[in-house]
Amino acid sequence: MDVEEFLKRLEEGERFFTDIEFSRGADISRLVSRINNIIMSSVKESNPLVFDGCYFQNISADGIYLKNLNQMWYNEKKLYFLDCSLKKSIFTGANLKNSVFTNSDLSSSNFDDADLENAEMEKTELTKTKMRKANLSGVNFVGANLEEADLSESTLHSTIFANSNLHRANLSGCEIFDTDFRESDLSKSSMDCVCGTGNFAGAVLDGTGMKDVDISHSIFENASLKGVNITKSSFYKVDFTDANLERAVAENSYMRHISFENADLTDADFSDSEFHIVDFSGANMRDANLENAVLDGCIFMNADLRGVKGLDSVKGIERCIFINVTVTGREKKIIEKKRVKCIDSFIVRG
Repeated sequence: MDVEEFLKRLEEGERFFTDIEFSRGADISRLVSRINNIIMSSVKESNPLVFDGCYFQNISADGIYLKNLNQMWYNEKKLYFLDCSLKKSIFTGANLKNSVFTNSDLSSSNFDDADLENAEMEKTELTKTKMRKANLSGVNFVGANLEEADLSESTLHSTIFANSNLHRANLSGCEIFDTDFRESDLSKSSMDCVCGTGNFAGAVLDGTGMKDVDISHSIFENASLKGVNITKSSFYKVDFTDANLERAVAENSYMRHISFENADLTDADFSDSEFHIVDFSGANMRDANLENAVLDGCIFMNADLRGVKGLDSVKGIERCIFINVTVTGREKKIIEKKRVKCIDSFIVRG
């Protein structure tokens, strides 16, 4: 079917199309306005467009209006939009389950309230795209560019963002469960959300806002979280091994069964926080702030505690283990005073 025939059938009132396909590389930009006017009228009449299967490749249709596409149709056939230019297009409320948008440009488009479960969006351009309250479960965003995209309040169960760009993206209010963020760039993004079994290994979260979050059974191994804000957050069974949390702000946070093994916690702020069964082995904690912190069953083996602030106000030091800890005379004196009759070993350096 060519574009002119499609437009003619639309004008004649047809809204159900089976296995629609335009010639590869077709540019329908000149007809987008006419097509949109027809579809908009149909949407107002609760008679949205239905594609029972489609295959578009290298199609240029920037600004196309496909609101509520297939909303009233359970399609088993996939919708293919390969290498297409669909910038500033409207897909709000659309049923796009299992659709394929690989390598397409969807920048500044709108997918609010859309169902994209198990869709393929590998290497897609999604800069400033809106996907608020969308179902993004199982979507493959590997290598996609989602810089400044708004995914707030979306469902991200088993979603794959590996090697994607989420710089300054908004993930506030999202449900993150069994989600893959490995090697992705989440720097300066907003992640005030609930996260269970997220994998952030090797990811960049520098300057990311994660205040009041609840994160459990997740991995941040080798991740960069410099300057991250995790104030008033709760962490349970989270692995920060070899992670960089330099200058992180974690005031009033709660942490249980956590590994900071070999992590860089230089100048991090953990004031008024609680640590229960936390492993700080090999961690660099120079100049970290532990003012009024509570420690319970924590291990400090080969850790560097030089310059730690507020150590004299910390509660629970007597319930922790200190082995081959690097300290100055000041830290050694405070720890030994709180741990009477305990056997510890220190490496005292200036």
